[in-house]
Amino acid sequence: MTLEDVIATATHLAAAVEAGDHRNARLLAIDVAKFAGRAELQTVAQTAQRVVDALSEDPTEEGDLGLAMIVLADEIALLIDGAHTSDEEG
Repeated sequence: MTLEDVIATATHLAAAVEAGDHRNARLLAIDVAKFAGRAELQTVAQTAQRVVDALSEDPTEEGDLGLAMIVLADEIALLIDGAHTSDEEG
């Protein structure tokens, strides 16, 4: 899996969370965690697991979910920024 796979799946995850489709969002969060782990993006994998945990609560605690999604977005943004910096240096 690549960073692009993680980003694409995380984008679908964000859309599902926004739509309130927590069942699909949970499955997508599991995929993000798996893909990130395979791509050796451990921080993203751990953060995606926090999203899974938040979505596993019944009822879903929207504050916990929102915070987990923000942290996930920040981690992915840092990776993207790092990838662009590496491209510019190379």
